[in-house]
Amino acid sequence: ISIKHSTIAPEGIPYIIGVGACLFLSLLFFWPASFAFFLLLLGLIYLYRDPERQVPSAPLGVIDPVDGVVATIQENVDDPWLDRRATKVVIEMRSLSVSSVRAPIEGKIVKAWYSEDKKGCLAYWIQTDEGDDVVFVIRMRRLKAKCYIQPGERVGQGHRCGFVLFGADVDVYLPLQSRLEVKAGQKIFAGEQLIAYLTHQHVPPNLNLNSSLFTPFNGRF
Repeated sequence: ISIKHSTIAPEGIPYIIGVGACLFLSLLFFWPASFAFFLLLLGLIYLYRDPERQVPSAPLGVIDPVDGVVATIQENVDDPWLDRRATKVVIEMRSLSVSSVRAPIEGKIVKAWYSEDKKGCLAYWIQTDEGDDVVFVIRMRRLKAKCYIQPGERVGQGHRCGFVLFGADVDVYLPLQSRLEVKAGQKIFAGEQLIAYLTHQHVPPNLNLNSSLFTPFNGRF
């Protein structure tokens, strides 16, 4: 599957147009400033780059949601979002990584949470048509993530669904019986690399909807 979109993230286009206009005006009226605007324009183009990715044809595969490095893999740990035991894959984005966030699987957004702590984290529970449950959590460092999916909507595997500038740490909670395809320390790329395969030995989660630590997320900050 080929994900077609501009090679520049939409979030950066207003800034790039603005700096481009300043560069043009400086060339007309005050050319000594043009070099600084040119360098700034190049920096913005790099910062907001959004390369096309080829999503593997793997219906039961879990796609890497962000560019980064697999920091840790923890098996049989507590999943605080669905109150179950799960396999946890932690992905560390670099500050200048490609900032787009992609959906790890195809399915329905069952629920989303946004934490109230200082830095904040955004979590999505996605359920496949086969009944497998995957939760991916964006733990923000500097800036808030922009996500464009809401509970009740469907999302496609590997489709662009958000943006987080200057990096984040991303946790992916998988069913225990998932078959991992990555290892700690491995560099991975969003939308084109599998981190695991799902099986169908499904155990429904015991979701605690009355948690006082997190509030339901309505799609807006």
